[in-house]
Amino acid sequence: MVFITMLYRSIIFKPAALTLILVMSFTISAPGFAQQSSAQKLKEGIQLFEKGDLDNAISVLRSCARNSDLNKEQQSKALICLAQAFLAKGYYNQAREAIADLLKIMPNYKTDPIQDRPQFIRLVEEVKQEQKTEETTREAKRSSEKWLWIRGGAVLAVGIAAAILLGRGRNEETITLPYPPTLPEK
Repeated sequence: MVFITMLYRSIIFKPAALTLILVMSFTISAPGFAQQSSAQKLKEGIQLFEKGDLDNAISVLRSCARNSDLNKEQQSKALICLAQAFLAKGYYNQAREAIADLLKIMPNYKTDPIQDRPQFIRLVEEVKQEQKTEETTREAKRSSEKWLWIRGGAVLAVGIAAAILLGRGRNEETITLPYPPTLPEK
């Protein structure tokens, strides 16, 4: 009870504490607020890109692409603009990474030959082809490993069957092996 009284007095007599509590409760109770600011940030990044301010656009779009508050469509827009900004700056590896991230979110992404630049279209197709090749290689490796286990199991089964079948024809006598000779001491 004493604690509650002290808390009550500190809140009433200290407006800064009351303001802090109100701000914290607003922040916690307004999850849509973060979504709105993230969407605004994405819009800002796209505008920076369209104006040609590529360095600032890359900075803003990079944070938007990694932002879990945005939905998949918004993240994909950020990644598309980010890849195009990287291409405009000549950063092909970063553009390739952005496109790979885009294809993870939207595997069936199709470029627009009217709106997209030919360089962007070619890079998207290259990354798609690389991903298909990697997937084919992974599937072949898994298949190869599977057959290795199957073949190994078959060889083991044949070996056990042969040992059982060949062992039946012998007498039931036990064969004792001689003791090994004693080694001279040094």
